[in-house]
Amino acid sequence: MAERSDRGIIHPITQVLARLSRPEQLRVLNTHPLFTGKCPCCGTSVPLSKFPPISWDCHQCGWLDEQASIAS
Repeated sequence: MAERSDRGIIHPITQVLARLSRPEQLRVLNTHPLFTGKCPCCGTSVPLSKFPPISWDCHQCGWLDEQASIAS
């Protein structure tokens, strides 16, 4: 579940990023659909909205966002 801060909702992926090393953070930033707009497995475009989903599962290839489950 996403937490709240004085700036709004904190997405679970930001909680995960805070616990990772710099190289791990860069890998997530370069591959995660929240930042790229594409599935890291098949490259399918992910529709972005004002409020990003908690889970970024790809309906095209079946890729599952393991980062979201780590944050919980």
